[in-house]
Amino acid sequence: MNQPAKPNVSIRSHQHWPGFLVKFLDSAALVLGIYCLTTWVPEANSNSTILITLVAIVTQIVIGEFIGLYRNWTGVAFEREVTTTIAMWI
Repeated sequence: MNQPAKPNVSIRSHQHWPGFLVKFLDSAALVLGIYCLTTWVPEANSNSTILITLVAIVTQIVIGEFIGLYRNWTGVAFEREVTTTIAMWI
């Protein structure tokens, strides 16, 4: 018996480079903020500054993923997008 041909299905990532770019820019904004703080207020620079920055970046990305900040916003109401973005930064 002949078996039916298997469809040629390739595995594709559901997240594309724009999603990674947005996360990178959010992380860069946090790093820039810490840099400005330590430049303008040198006494704020301590041994834990790098650790605080890394924790802030990881926390922001995890919370952003949890509340849906980094999802595809095509076809979503503007109010929902704004509410989610504000919730992320509170």
